[in-house]
Amino acid sequence: MRKTYVNQKRDNVDFNIIQYGTENCCKNYSIGNFVRKNYLLHYIYDGKGIYKANGKTYHLKKGQAFLIFPDEVTYYQADDKEPWTYSWIEFSGSKVPFFLNQAGLSIENPIFTEGEPYEVGKSLAAIINEGNMEPYKLTGLFYLFANSMVKNVIKEENPKREYIEKALNYIHTFHWRKTTVSDVASFVGINRSYLTRLFCEYVKMPPKKYIFEYHMKVAAELLKNPKLSIKNVALSVGYDDQMDFSKAFRSYFNVSPTQFRNNL
Repeated sequence: MRKTYVNQKRDNVDFNIIQYGTENCCKNYSIGNFVRKNYLLHYIYDGKGIYKANGKTYHLKKGQAFLIFPDEVTYYQADDKEPWTYSWIEFSGSKVPFFLNQAGLSIENPIFTEGEPYEVGKSLAAIINEGNMEPYKLTGLFYLFANSMVKNVIKEENPKREYIEKALNYIHTFHWRKTTVSDVASFVGINRSYLTRLFCEYVKMPPKKYIFEYHMKVAAELLKNPKLSIKNVALSVGYDDQMDFSKAFRSYFNVSPTQFRNNL
């Protein structure tokens, strides 16, 4: 039995849900070898099967999920004796990479595993059981699903991921401040050197670089609003001096804020 639901309104920039569904697979039922345009996660509720990606073969069972990345050739097949039952959800969006990083998923590690009470599985089932629904409700349920995945990982690796989550939330919330690494470390409650080690491990860059790049990306979004002056934008990302802001912006985008706006 197979059920599929398609989201007809796909205009959410952060998380855009494409389609979702569930299937009780037949023995040896397989899909592949081809690529997908978006992220596609399958969660296994019962049975077994294999997933092949990036030159590796994963043997999976209940309580596990596998994530297909865009433009990646994959293959998956149900077991010949205990075929799996799974649900899936396809999604895209600007916040997906950050979410996947928090959930501990990557091309090198596309497998998610949880034990009882299977909160992630229940969160995805809540989406599937609703069937077709209003876009805001769908997005809300997806956030609950994403939160259950991240919470599961934080629970396993606490306190490291909790520190990173607090640090990123601080940086994102107070982008209008001239934030320093010491500010973030003080808020999180750890020393600067330890915060730097955690960022390099989980975010794959030092916190100083992340703060700078995030502020520049926020500035680029704000420059799309013609009602805001360059000075307004500079102040909104922690720069009191417009010239300092322009130099920083040019160093990142290779164009001045004015040229960036004119090229839109």
